[in-house]
Amino acid sequence: MHLNGSGVNMGNFEFLKVGALIGDTVYFKTSKTGWYGANAGDDSNIGTGSGQQRIIIQRVPNYDNLTIDGTLTASAFDGNKYGILVFRVAGTLSGTGIISTNGLGYGSDSGYGAGSYSGNLQWATGGGGGYGTAGGGSVYGDQQLNKLFNGSGGGTGGKYSVREKVCGPNSDRWCTLWFPSGATGGRGGGAIYVAGNVINFQGTLTANGSNGNLVNGVYGGGGSGGSIRIEGAAVTLNVASAAGGTVAGSASGGYGRIAVYYYTSLASITDITPQPYTALLGQAPTATPPSTPVNLEYQYPWGSGSDGNLTDLTTAHNRKMVFNK
Repeated sequence: MHLNGSGVNMGNFEFLKVGALIGDTVYFKTSKTGWYGANAGDDSNIGTGSGQQRIIIQRVPNYDNLTIDGTLTASAFDGNKYGILVFRVAGTLSGTGIISTNGLGYGSDSGYGAGSYSGNLQWATGGGGGYGTAGGGSVYGDQQLNKLFNGSGGGTGGKYSVREKVCGPNSDRWCTLWFPSGATGGRGGGAIYVAGNVINFQGTLTANGSNGNLVNGVYGGGGSGGSIRIEGAAVTLNVASAAGGTVAGSASGGYGRIAVYYYTSLASITDITPQPYTALLGQAPTATPPSTPVNLEYQYPWGSGSDGNLTDLTTAHNRKMVFNK
């Protein structure tokens, strides 16, 4: 997955099976179909140096059945990796817990839609991060989530003032001094990608941005929501949210993006923010996908179940499983 950088390959991802790792070279069992470099049709300038394209190769668990009644999360994006939660379920995904990448995306003043930096302005709130909607930053990505992105961070807030008796030739006059507030913006939401045969999850999927920080009376901007992409034959969800961070007195982050793909049925979702893009698996993107299922020659995305069953994350223990750390 292209996780950070520039150019037309931003957000590209695909699923491949690793055949071998020899030295620092990864060999796949099949040829990749995407490009991840700085330019269209190439894999140039990939690395972790300044100005290079950040690419992550992440193992994707393949479960037979999965029940989540506690909290499932990941590690926050650190500039090179993380921020992404991905798994497949060959049977049924169920449970009443939480699948969350809240605040795991781009940090303060970073991301493709980073909120405006106000650090040199007096008493100014940092701008909200953008993604699916502007917030205070740019809109990027696509509603179908054919490209997968983390949400952007909010901007740093401005300077604050203090009155001190330190001015004049004898340092005995009162004056106003201005200092950086250090009010960093909230982090953007991370990305969630779940594929299952039957998805009957009565819990919460959430990729919200974090609120901006309040320091010395100044707010940083809220981070934008991240990405949630769901694929299943039969899909039933309860709550899904990719909202921006917001708090009174601070600039709000923009919405993230949600896309839900199904094959046989999609039940109405009880509570979802923002409104998702929905379509049939394998169907070409359309503004308003047809509701009548069609017969598709499509390779189902919910995997082999080779990692077996997992029933964990009970509410009583509220444990976390970090897949990508």
